[in-house]
Amino acid sequence: MIIRKDLIDYSKFWSPAFDTMDDFVFLIDADFNIAYVNKTFLDFTNGKKADFIGKKCHEVVHEKCGPIDECPHRRTVDTEKFASSEFYEPRLKKWLYVRTTPIFDDAGKLLGSIHMATDITERKETVLNLNKKVSELERFQRITVDRELRMKDLKSKIAKLEKKIGKFENKDKDF
Repeated sequence: MIIRKDLIDYSKFWSPAFDTMDDFVFLIDADFNIAYVNKTFLDFTNGKKADFIGKKCHEVVHEKCGPIDECPHRRTVDTEKFASSEFYEPRLKKWLYVRTTPIFDDAGKLLGSIHMATDITERKETVLNLNKKVSELERFQRITVDRELRMKDLKSKIAKLEKKIGKFENKDKDF
């Protein structure tokens, strides 16, 4: 696999900054080949640069033969614009918020993208748990409100019955 030299030079320029970031950072060429992967991702996967550099991102990251549906890099290659996506990556067991920003050469030709993935697993699980709790509270509210409405209806029927019984009792006293 041939990786464009200008993209590799770009990665060398930015690698000190990328390596200190908490996000997973890749430089990916327009043909989906990884030109750079930061230390954060390598540490997380216990991988080496040789495991990723020059290989298709979808093959080594997602274990797929083509880009996943949620792939923002694919959209960036298609549109030459910023793209983002949020999805669960089973291989990494992480919810990710992924952004891709296009990289152009001096002539304006798309070279690839800066691909940044933020681990949003904790936030996503918190939201999912909150949504579950809200559903449980809504269900509890429906049950209690329905019970209260049934009780009001029953009390009304009892009151009507008491009035009828009272009329009969009063008639009995007249005899």
